[in-house]
Amino acid sequence: MIYDNTKRTIFVLVFCMSILLMSISCAAACDIHIEKDTNGYDADTTADQPEITAGNLVTWTYKVTCTGASFYGVKVTDNMPVSISYVSGDDGDKILQTTETWTYQATGTATLGQYENTGTASGWYYIQLHRCKIWIPDCNWDKSHYFGTDPAIPEFPTIALPMAAIIGLAFVFMRREE
Repeated sequence: MIYDNTKRTIFVLVFCMSILLMSISCAAACDIHIEKDTNGYDADTTADQPEITAGNLVTWTYKVTCTGASFYGVKVTDNMPVSISYVSGDDGDKILQTTETWTYQATGTATLGQYENTGTASGWYYIQLHRCKIWIPDCNWDKSHYFGTDPAIPEFPTIALPMAAIIGLAFVFMRREE
């Protein structure tokens, strides 16, 4: 009886160590990745952000890829209340494969001032151990920024060009009178 329990204990320990070693080695090689753009800008920092007039449409594009293994149950979320829709990339099997890039989009209305939100992609991959599948979760996030400008305050070129034209015309008419 003692011999059977010892044998089982050793088997369980070896099994658990195998799972641990496989998950550690695969964790370094298996990765889900998300890249989020704001109106076509990879605005990970405020230095890269676009300026968008408050009240205008903002489009966020989320591109999801993976390395090392296929991912199941892929979800894309945002920390802000936006409705994210799948656009393209899956071959129809609902499994994110290493050769695919899944694209999602969300839209919103630009607000005044500094804006930041974060997109997150999550999913599961598995490692095969004998006849068992060991499921391992993974996720990745990417920030995006924009600066919402005030529509009531025109930008410098909007004011400067008409003013230069008026001054130029006044100069021409003044020269004609002389």
